[in-house]
Amino acid sequence: MLLFLLSGCIQKKYSAEKKETAEIIQLSYVPSNTQKVSGVSPVLNAKGGLGFAVVDAVSTSPEKWVVVLKCSDHHQTFALENKELYSMVKPGDKVVLKYVEEIAFDLDGKGKAGSEKVVDYHTTEIEIKSEKGPIIIKRPLKELFNF
Repeated sequence: MLLFLLSGCIQKKYSAEKKETAEIIQLSYVPSNTQKVSGVSPVLNAKGGLGFAVVDAVSTSPEKWVVVLKCSDHHQTFALENKELYSMVKPGDKVVLKYVEEIAFDLDGKGKAGSEKVVDYHTTEIEIKSEKGPIIIKRPLKELFNF
């Protein structure tokens, strides 16, 4: 991959929208969390002397609703953060994903496209089948990571 990226002027483009079926593998809820940390830290005073100060830090993370899916065609497993999707599916459910491929390519010395490589997938829409008909969830779908 590194050789591919170093081989010239790398550009990117996106494929036409594609679709495939995916299975819901897991649901995960992470509640919001606030942590306060106190400690002692060395500091320099105005005269250049060494001193110590008590330091307080607060870290807050928002709650998250995560859905882990596995694509039927590419066999990629990935996670999406979306409260609406989380509330509508359960493990084992099948959904239809619409997505685009992010394609990296290099340019030869004459400005023509050289070798191409799919470097990522971006989900644009998820269709959930329900008793009342399909439910469509469009972007924003926050993609967290690929496995």
